[in-house]
Amino acid sequence: MIKFFFKNKSSSRIKDFYFLFLTLFFKTIINFLLLFYVAKITSVSEFGVFTLSFVVMTINILLIDYGYNLHSLVLDYKNKLEVSKNISSFISGKFLISIFLLIVLISIIFFIPIDQSLKKVLLILSISAVPNSFGNFYFSLFKGNNNYYKESIGFLLQGLLLTFLLVINHFCYSQDIVTISIIILITKIIFFCYSWYQFKRMFNIKFRFSVEQGLLSFVKSYNYGIHLIFGTLIIYIETLFLSNFSDMKTVGYYQAGLRLIMAASLFGAIITDGFVPQISKNKYNRKLVTKKMINLFNILLVFYFLLSLTLSFNFNTIIDLLYTKNFLIIENYIFYIILIIICRAIGIVPGVILTSLGLQKIRARAAIFSFLLSVVLNLFLVPLFGIEGAFISFLFTNILLTCIYFYFSFKEINFVKEVPLKIIFFLLLYWLAQVLILKDNFSHLCISSLICMIIMLITYKTLHYSDVTN
Repeated sequence: MIKFFFKNKSSSRIKDFYFLFLTLFFKTIINFLLLFYVAKITSVSEFGVFTLSFVVMTINILLIDYGYNLHSLVLDYKNKLEVSKNISSFISGKFLISIFLLIVLISIIFFIPIDQSLKKVLLILSISAVPNSFGNFYFSLFKGNNNYYKESIGFLLQGLLLTFLLVINHFCYSQDIVTISIIILITKIIFFCYSWYQFKRMFNIKFRFSVEQGLLSFVKSYNYGIHLIFGTLIIYIETLFLSNFSDMKTVGYYQAGLRLIMAASLFGAIITDGFVPQISKNKYNRKLVTKKMINLFNILLVFYFLLSLTLSFNFNTIIDLLYTKNFLIIENYIFYIILIIICRAIGIVPGVILTSLGLQKIRARAAIFSFLLSVVLNLFLVPLFGIEGAFISFLFTNILLTCIYFYFSFKEINFVKEVPLKIIFFLLLYWLAQVLILKDNFSHLCISSLICMIIMLITYKTLHYSDVTN
């Protein structure tokens, strides 16, 4: 099915996608597995403390990134001098942001009264954001230069090291969240050192810290940075509000539901990272881009329809596998979780189109408007309805964001085309089978997953030989 996404099915192109998949796997799945592991060995309240700190770390990483990673994907690497200037200014900008954030963080931790456990984990994970962000940036340069292998190796080593240290710690030392946070910090530092070593070998750049160039980089990457920052805050702002208006146990429940949503979005993240560089390089060939986007949109519709059905009919089993029975309370909010997953799925292709065609400014403005809506909704809904208010706020924020993406991207490229009747028949048949059987156990989940894979294979074969791809 992977070959279906590429008109030129050269071995190098396919290898790039495989390396990209491995990168996203170790970059994203390892984080999910980490959080699922913490949920297994801690209480719901401790999970809330850890995930709140993890959210702060993630926000810090993306603030330091400031869209530089995404901007680096669209640089003209044939112009060595221009690339060198941009990279040098990006690094200066990252240094300025890192220094500012560390000062703010230390001030908050030492002058605002918070729980000692939260204070320790928050400090350790926030410091981890600095080496993690720089490591991500150095490897993004390889990806922008069509060298996916180096990035894959870097994230593979980081994932293996984190797993190894967690296993050793699990059987030999303490399993508390502070120790786990220290392990994460060690992993991020080693990851940064490896990325710096590879960067120095590949890119001949004489870096000199410059406040002026750093400030200039904020202007150059403004649209990328604003979209990234506000787009990320949209995801996590409900958690921040819940931590202020509720307890850590409620935060833990909400984060469990949110992580399901983010895990479901993984396929979309892989697709986005793979398509942006490719579409960007062929953006003037609208016929080719249109074909790719039509195919991609149909594939995603089928995939997320199957995923949503499987999740809704096997929810208790999935929660028990990933977390523990203590988290089954989030079954009350499955309706919101499914709707959010579908809404985010619909926005994947429009987002790829806007970024690839140089319309990042639209995504930036959309993120700002959605963030403002999220703040208003959270101010009213979270104090009144708690965790349900957080899910409602996140749902309406994603609806607004997706509508804006869809409207402006559809004006550029008509990527909507009916799914073949043959596929619709199989989807309805799968839905009917789930309704009739209505079993929520591990065996049924395995069978459902196998059927979904078969339907996806049929979908690929059908679209591959349709007029869309000819």
